[in-house]
Amino acid sequence: MNSIILPFDPNPSINVFSFWSNYLGILSGAGYDMRGVLYNNYITLIYAIAADHLGFIGGLRAKWSFRHKIVFSPPKDPIRFMEQTLSEKKYITIMLNSLHLSSISSNHEGYHDWLIYGYDSEERKFYAAGYVLQSDYSVFTYETIQFSYEDFISALPPKGKKVRKILLSWLPSRYHVQKFSLIKLYINLIFYAYNVLPTLFNGRVYPVFIKRFECSHFGNDYPFDLRPLKVLIEHKKLLLRMMAELVPDGLAIVEFREILNLAEKVLMVALKYNITGKNKQQKTLAICNALREIRNREPRILRRFFHELIDMGVVGAHQSAAADPHQLHAQ
Repeated sequence: MNSIILPFDPNPSINVFSFWSNYLGILSGAGYDMRGVLYNNYITLIYAIAADHLGFIGGLRAKWSFRHKIVFSPPKDPIRFMEQTLSEKKYITIMLNSLHLSSISSNHEGYHDWLIYGYDSEERKFYAAGYVLQSDYSVFTYETIQFSYEDFISALPPKGKKVRKILLSWLPSRYHVQKFSLIKLYINLIFYAYNVLPTLFNGRVYPVFIKRFECSHFGNDYPFDLRPLKVLIEHKKLLLRMMAELVPDGLAIVEFREILNLAEKVLMVALKYNITGKNKQQKTLAICNALREIRNREPRILRRFFHELIDMGVVGAHQSAAADPHQLHAQ
């Protein structure tokens, strides 16, 4: 076989980290209904103290629905290994040095995950997805690229490096995607709007997030790490998508667009600081004020959305009673 390109969507709904975006891209590219995957796993926010990052409580669910095999070092003929593995319909996640990939302009020495999802043996190139550093200001974008076999060999880690581990991933033969459950979505939103879960979940992440910006440890960092802010934006976009599907003409979706605007403002202010390095105190204050506004307004908008669901008959009164926040909190 001269070439093969496995199913892949280059624009997954969540694309901040590869351990989310790669697997969502594969599932979406394969034509699965993504509503169950997204609404079951990417509604509930969590702040991971150890990793110092914002994430989703079920964010790794998509990854662990695949079969995986770890190869600790490329064989003597890495090109043949890659072609044969892809021909077996297995995706390959491998660390490569972006400095040696001529199809992207990178001046930074560093190894990053790349998902390889296809090859063309006649043109001697691979198809890959991963994060490309767009500037010196910590701006990474998730993109699909092509690079030559020669670049691939040059970008492989040298012997002795720990990053030589290769992950092979494929869907099981009888794969069943998670089904969309309206009542489960409703309960997830109840948890979010009423802060039913403990500290570091949902709306309770904002005080921790704000303190992260205000504390001297983070305040002296330059540049700001923009990835948690991008997680926040992806989360708001997902909630807007959900509202548009269920109650497209409601007032809640109009108000929630303002929440997305606030999240985007936070990212833009942090980016401006990364570019200029000036007015740290002023920009930190603007970021924290916007985060406080999101924290205060978001629950009220979601509660309005609950009433719209009931008024439109999308959620019945009996389902609403079953997900009463006070009963859930008592449990």
